[in-house]
Amino acid sequence: MSTVQLLRQYVPISQFNKGKASQIFSELDKVRKMVVMKNNQPAAVILSVEEYERITSRRSLTYKLDPETFIPAMKEMQVAMAGKAEEAGIKSDDDVVEMIRELRYGWRDK
Repeated sequence: MSTVQLLRQYVPISQFNKGKASQIFSELDKVRKMVVMKNNQPAAVILSVEEYERITSRRSLTYKLDPETFIPAMKEMQVAMAGKAEEAGIKSDDDVVEMIRELRYGWRDK
């Protein structure tokens, strides 16, 4: 990556106050991610929709998992967690879904 490309990834927060948001978002189409600087320190990261989808998609996780290390680790975790679901009151897949909803959204159906 060239120095110019690297520098294009950093944007001072003051640029937003100067009405340059449209220009900044146009630049984001080219660089995919930008670091917003506040007082010469990184304050936030802006991602293009494509970059956000790439890093949050299941596909991006799957190719990073190495079966030679992932499968043994999962088996080890399965042994270590044996009986823990029952102790926590998890009896079905629906219970797991409810727990995820509670963690993610702060509510339960029950």
